[in-house]
Amino acid sequence: MKKLSFILGLYLLAIVANAQVKQNENGLYANADGTLFTGMLETKDKNALRTELEIKNGLLNGEANYYYASGKLMETGIFNSGQKDGKWLRYNDKGVNIGLAIYN
Repeated sequence: MKKLSFILGLYLLAIVANAQVKQNENGLYANADGTLFTGMLETKDKNALRTELEIKNGLLNGEANYYYASGKLMETGIFNSGQKDGKWLRYNDKGVNIGLAIYN
């Protein structure tokens, strides 16, 4: 039970922390206190997940997923130090792959 409470507490803390993450004047993701954010940032619109972004030291760095308002995956790929990197896939609203881009 202690483990479950601890995990739930961490999850709730992450949600609260994410709600305060904003892009600063330099385009970097920062916490409310101005420190650069590191972690997973999820954005929602009317309870529907819109984005999942991995951020390290204020820059997009890692997996990124973008969703349609319906909740279906629209685009997925990887960022490396704020730039798209490697294979990116794009899907239509029916889940059919409609695009592939390779970034280097």
